[in-house]
Amino acid sequence: MKCLFIFILFLFYCDYTIAQKRVQTDTSKIVVRSFDDKALQDLKKNKDFQYDRLVEPPKSLWERFWDWVWWQITQIMRTKRGRTTVWSALLLLGVAAIVFFVVKVMGMNKGGLFARGSGSDLPYTSTGEDINTISFDEAINKAIDNRNFRLAIRLLYLQSLKHLADKGYIDWQINKTNNDYISEVFGKPWQSLFKKLTYNFEYSWYGEMNVAEDDFKNLQAQFQQFNNQLQ
Repeated sequence: MKCLFIFILFLFYCDYTIAQKRVQTDTSKIVVRSFDDKALQDLKKNKDFQYDRLVEPPKSLWERFWDWVWWQITQIMRTKRGRTTVWSALLLLGVAAIVFFVVKVMGMNKGGLFARGSGSDLPYTSTGEDINTISFDEAINKAIDNRNFRLAIRLLYLQSLKHLADKGYIDWQINKTNNDYISEVFGKPWQSLFKKLTYNFEYSWYGEMNVAEDDFKNLQAQFQQFNNQLQ
């Protein structure tokens, strides 16, 4: 028992000796620093550092309007009935946009439901012309003199249809579409040019695009080139 007590004291002594050796005294010089009161006061007076005093700029009338709009939409979307109404309205708008795009770009071709007139005093509208009753040279020159290049392009296109019908390449009928005629001349060496002329005609006429004089002259030359290939 005595030996065990001596052994325990020996262990405590060894641990204490090792701990004493591990302790290191900091002998570095301590420099005491303090804040510059004048610099602090200057910083406090600087508006760039006064974050608690920043005021959000007032919203414009336009911004307040859109805030109100989005708030109304949020209120509507909170209910099931409101969400159904909103999605139904968006669906209808999407369908209307698609229909408008098709009508505007594709032009509904000849006999189309929404075809428009040319806005000219010349006796030709967008549909229903009988190509066998039109004096093309006179009508085209009159349209050019009136600087109605859209109508002139339409008459040039109708004249090309008459040439195709006279040569037996197409079976012209007043209610046929331009795509029907493109299909009828499939495989002909000038089909691609006829298709291009058809696209330009529909783009200017049904798209109601203003045609510059230089663009018209370029297109007129292409119609002449096409008619020459039919000779």
